[in-house]
Amino acid sequence: TPTVPTLSNVQTDVQENSNITATCTAGVGYPNAGQIVWKVYQNGQSVDLSPELMITAVNVTQSGDDRCTVRTQSSVTLIAKRDHQNISLACFVINQDFKPTAPDTCTNPETDYCIQTNPIVVTYPVSSLSLTREPASTLYEGNTVTLKCLVDGNPLPTFTWTKYGDENRKISSEMDGLYSTVTLTSLNKTLDSGEYNCTASNVIKNVNYAAIGVIALDIYEATTPAPTTTTTTTTTTTTEQTYRSTSSTETISAENINAVNNSDSNKVSLIAVGVILSSIIIVQLIIIFLIRRQ
Repeated sequence: TPTVPTLSNVQTDVQENSNITATCTAGVGYPNAGQIVWKVYQNGQSVDLSPELMITAVNVTQSGDDRCTVRTQSSVTLIAKRDHQNISLACFVINQDFKPTAPDTCTNPETDYCIQTNPIVVTYPVSSLSLTREPASTLYEGNTVTLKCLVDGNPLPTFTWTKYGDENRKISSEMDGLYSTVTLTSLNKTLDSGEYNCTASNVIKNVNYAAIGVIALDIYEATTPAPTTTTTTTTTTTTEQTYRSTSSTETISAENINAVNNSDSNKVSLIAVGVILSSIIIVQLIIIFLIRRQ
């Protein structure tokens, strides 16, 4: 008859790209009647990782009270990835005579002929760090800005914030899992402009890992908003300017006409004077001519 399986060589804390392994041993019943099958669960749900599972199985020599059942040993290997976080492996004994198929879950090991590992923790160094700020618009003195540092890593990282050139400045931050935030209020151009560094770090098997990101803040002096003008005011101003310009043009035109008239009168007077003087000179010349003849 089948027996409840046992597990050995189980690793429940593995680093990314290392092997997740487990070995299941159980009596599967008469020769060729039973076998061991594996299932994978993640956060309580069954997942299909069969293409990634490497399974080997061998029959163990019969002995003693187990002469009526074949003891089988099956090993499974899976390369750990980040998306394998919290998976667990379960092995089931299936037998054509007792239990031809495995149940969906290993709820009752004694009757389901199964055993399941604890959730497996996959560790990996901090990576994929990104820095953002809110708001993303131009910053002026007196504004408030929030810097957010997001990273991936397991175990959860610790965060440290510094300002380039002012490393002794204490910067308060809040951490929530894989991200940390810093809020700067009443911004000052001299004190707060510059580059801010976010360092995220974690430790795996006594090895320190770190990821660093930099974000720059440019803070401008507060400016007085430009006065607003309405369309009506602009139109009125333009109309007044046009009217005055027209009046000025009309006045200049009248003065020009008067100047032309005065100029013509002066020309007539000068001509008349010239004619009179010429007549006098001619008369004098005639008189002189007559006297000389006598």
